[in-house]
Amino acid sequence: MNIPKDHLLRDTEVATLIGVTRKTLENWRHSGNGPEFLKLGHKVVRYHPETLEIWLAKRKRTSTMNRRVR
Repeated sequence: MNIPKDHLLRDTEVATLIGVTRKTLENWRHSGNGPEFLKLGHKVVRYHPETLEIWLAKRKRTSTMNRRVR
């Protein structure tokens, strides 16, 4: 992503970048499954580009197999 490191992303921007809906991001925030976010006010949520990149990198896979590590 070519986003300035000091730019905080809105949920609409993140949703567009990763191809999901705003509602999906909201569900992920509630369940704790999405990227880390900043809560700046009652209804103000922002995402830091570096945090988003790290979250995406952790989801890279080379197979669709579900492997469990014991």
